[in-house]
Amino acid sequence: MRIACLLSNWCRIRSVNTPLNNDSVLYPENLQVAHDNAMNTLNLLKSEIEEKQYQERKNQIKALEAEIDDLLFLTPHSLQEIIQEGSILRHCVGSQHYIERHTQGKTTIVFIRRKEKPDMPYFTLEYRNQQVIQIQGKCNRQEVPKKIKQAVRQWQENLQHALSS
Repeated sequence: MRIACLLSNWCRIRSVNTPLNNDSVLYPENLQVAHDNAMNTLNLLKSEIEEKQYQERKNQIKALEAEIDDLLFLTPHSLQEIIQEGSILRHCVGSQHYIERHTQGKTTIVFIRRKEKPDMPYFTLEYRNQQVIQIQGKCNRQEVPKKIKQAVRQWQENLQHALSS
């Protein structure tokens, strides 16, 4: 098992362009700590790459932002915001599945916020193929208030009108 872990560690170290010419790198005193450090570095680099790719996507979806009555429809400024949304509202939008699909443009996550509390998650909308797929509030509450449904309907009509112009 330790040999497999050592080989795995070397692969991760090489993937972040660290030269394998130092004994402390090749044969770390604490293999688990070295492995964890290599994984953290790799994950950090992966996050940076994902965020950089997301910047292009962010520019594409900016047009989806709107203000309807006392609600704001906002697109995530970072992938971390999507994770926070899922954590605060306790639903699955913050999962790797939604983050990857949103980043790749396979679906779009839109935050619905109260105008007086623009930084506080309220509802989350999934939009795909010019259709609202789902609207979720705290803990995936079953009933979406009528006011939210009406605003979402208006938001979607405004988008369709803008696209057809």
